[in-house]
Amino acid sequence: MATKKTTDDRTENYEYTADDGTVITVPWLDTVIDAGTMRRVRKLDLNDQMWTLLEEFAEPDELEKVDALSLAEVPKFFRGWEKGLEVALGESKRR
Repeated sequence: MATKKTTDDRTENYEYTADDGTVITVPWLDTVIDAGTMRRVRKLDLNDQMWTLLEEFAEPDELEKVDALSLAEVPKFFRGWEKGLEVALGESKRR
């Protein structure tokens, strides 16, 4: 399973180890996401936001590994990947 790391000791990339032992490595969201990207995905639901960001920032071979995860593992992968963000994804309700 993914190891929780603090901002002081976390690795350069997020690494998730699937139940079958496959290691998936993607950049932490806070190291690649910018304001323009957040703006583009802000109105998508959270599920679509995460897949859109993964498709944009993951290497093709890593994306294939995510595609092979069981449906039970996908939320675990995304929860771990999102932990690096200071700003939560999801549409703001402020007007």
